[in-house]
Amino acid sequence: MEDSIALTPLSLNAATPAGERAFLDSYQKAFEAGDAKRLESFLHTAGSRVRRWSSSR
Repeated sequence: MEDSIALTPLSLNAATPAGERAFLDSYQKAFEAGDAKRLESFLHTAGSRVRRWSSSR
């Protein structure tokens, strides 16, 4: 099964087309490299509550 990630419109909030392209390029590189820390940096902002899910629930 191939891995995939769904992005919500809120995570693609860029001020300009160039900013959006830079975000997408950086995200794609991190995804292809399997860089979990970098991917998490796109998803969480300061002050947010991070909820870790486990498959053992």
